Amino acid sequence: MRASRTNDTYQIDMSVATTTSSVATCLLTKATELDSILWHRKLGHISYRKMNHLVRNGLVTGVPKLRFAVADDCTKDETADILQYLILSLESLCKRKVRRIRSDNGTEFKNNLMELFCLKKGIRHEFSAPYTPQQNGVAERKNRTLIETARTMLSDAKLPVTFWAEAVNTACA
Repeated sequence: MRASRTNDTYQIDMSVATTTSSVATCLLTKATELDSILWHRKLGHISYRKMNHLVRNGLVTGVPKLRFAVADDCTKDETADILQYLILSLESLCKRKVRRIRSDNGTEFKNNLMELFCLKKGIRHEFSAPYTPQQNGVAERKNRTLIETARTMLSDAKLPVTFWAEAVNTACA
């Protein structure tokens, strides 16, 4: 395949493109791990699958046409382990038994691992009511998303809470 170069950009006319193999040419290259992590942070710690969807469909301007892939260090898989550790630590520290925990209907809380742990420890696990406007309304979800994004951005940048307004403003933009 040949392409003309203007400044530092190669321009390819795909209507006349020919390849030497029968395999179609893929123009979406894989991003480096550092680029993937950088764009993951810039986009408010969204999943890599969602980042690839945004790039593939051209829904965000300014993001390079790359395929992002990295072992996501912001997964929900760790939630059950962290919560179990927290409960065990609280019980040993306070010398009292945790009797009840409340959470939303998220999959990070509503799974077999958490269910078995709560059963074994005799903990009553209560969930918020699904599909009620007061608990799962659009405004509440948007606010929760903004708060989580701002908190994640502050934590990731190791900034104090005094930058809260700027972080929320950046998350809104």
